[in-house]
Amino acid sequence: MKLERLVAKRNKVHLIFDNGEGIYLRYDTVLKFGLKKNDEITDTLLAGLQNEDYRLQIKELSFKLLSRRMHSAAELKRKLLLKKLPSERIDETIADLLERKYLDDFKFAEKYAEEMLKNNKKGLIKIKSELLGKGVDKKTADAVMAKYENSETLLDNALLIARRKISSSVYTNLTAVKKKEKLFRFLISKGYSQDVIRITIDKLHLNNQDPLSFD
Repeated sequence: MKLERLVAKRNKVHLIFDNGEGIYLRYDTVLKFGLKKNDEITDTLLAGLQNEDYRLQIKELSFKLLSRRMHSAAELKRKLLLKKLPSERIDETIADLLERKYLDDFKFAEKYAEEMLKNNKKGLIKIKSELLGKGVDKKTADAVMAKYENSETLLDNALLIARRKISSSVYTNLTAVKKKEKLFRFLISKGYSQDVIRITIDKLHLNNQDPLSFD
């Protein structure tokens, strides 16, 4: 079939063929292939045009998402697949972004952990679980978590949220044992380890009576 007309529409071009059919392609795709009126469009050329257009679309969407915040490779791929774009082209784009360091799971995990510690006061168990859920592999997540295992920030956060918790009216009339039990469950839910919880409770002087076993 022959290319009968090219009609520019914003950043796209409407290609109209002599059989009455047509497709929309990005302007850059048309430029790359040097398309012009009366060109013969074979099935092979048409497939190439569509593949290139998908590649550009995926690239544009990827940079749009990455400009908002960092993503893990798996997280970005999941979002792109939701757009019903060809998985082969998505894989190619992800591989290219990794090679060019636009995607870096270790840096993503580091930044995510820092934000969760600073802004959400979450423990490492919860942060690691969330990283795994975002497609970061266990080895990378473990390496990042190891950086914060003995962090003063982690202990300070646990102490801060624990103090806020026991200052609430719910804790007022509880015995030391009940306070510790309730606080233990709360800190576990926030993703803190038992070692961090023991240190936190000790700093709050809740171990002066009725010791609580965490076993």
